[in-house]
Amino acid sequence: MEFRNDLMRFYEICSSYAYSEVNDYRRDQSMVEVTTFYSGPEALAVTKRVNSRLNISENENSFTTEEVRIMWVLCGFEKALLGPGYDSPWCHLLTTEDSQVLEYAQDLKAYWKKGYGYTINYEQSCPLLTDIFTNFQEIISNSSAPAVSLYFGHTETLLPFYSLLGLFLDEKPLTASNFLQHKEKRKFRSSIISPFAANIGFTLYECEEGAQASHPDWPQDLQSHMLQIMVNEQIMPLPFTDKVAVSISDFEYHYYQYVHYCNFNKLCNNHQPMTTRLMKNCSWENYC
Repeated sequence: MEFRNDLMRFYEICSSYAYSEVNDYRRDQSMVEVTTFYSGPEALAVTKRVNSRLNISENENSFTTEEVRIMWVLCGFEKALLGPGYDSPWCHLLTTEDSQVLEYAQDLKAYWKKGYGYTINYEQSCPLLTDIFTNFQEIISNSSAPAVSLYFGHTETLLPFYSLLGLFLDEKPLTASNFLQHKEKRKFRSSIISPFAANIGFTLYECEEGAQASHPDWPQDLQSHMLQIMVNEQIMPLPFTDKVAVSISDFEYHYYQYVHYCNFNKLCNNHQPMTTRLMKNCSWENYC
């Protein structure tokens, strides 16, 4: 069995991204929006409201914003593990408005560390797209090629890959100053697009002549091989079309630079191919 860390754990072996001395500036800058938001009026108001509900005055013994964030995380995990009907005491401390603020802070972190915040965040996932496209080519040219390829990773794999494909891209970037603009409607919502057991699937169809009649929501110029993408078992049109399927040639055209010119070691400034992880000492502050 071949292990390809550049496919599923690229974030650990990409020098331009992983936690090394050359990366300190980007790491600090990517947390600016998060730390700014946590010290801003919306987050501080949440902390004040939680302390007020517990009849705790604002002093050295009152809960901090970080401690309130942990309460929200505990609320979420208890609901996820024990079911939505579980009466979590942590959830009683937070209103819907509080949760919206804390969720946005989480999305800010994901956006700037794993998503669209920096191009290296998502471009480092290009080996995965290259491998998927290569599998399609093998299936098309060789009927005995494996019909299914399975990959298993984490949200650190999925969010960069979504961004490489251009999925869930908001018109304006998520920042500490535009919470109200993104509060109700934003595409990049990590709890929705990358929950537990999140997944993305690519299905390659071999189409016969006249097949378009049974697929009216597919392109009129139906080609011999069509591709459909699903995110969390829901059909997901790619950003360059409103159709639920695209030809393999259109897919290749729109992602040409990634499927044909993905040089992982050059992109990551790896002076030699990396096989061991670079990220160490993970915590909330340095964010792994």
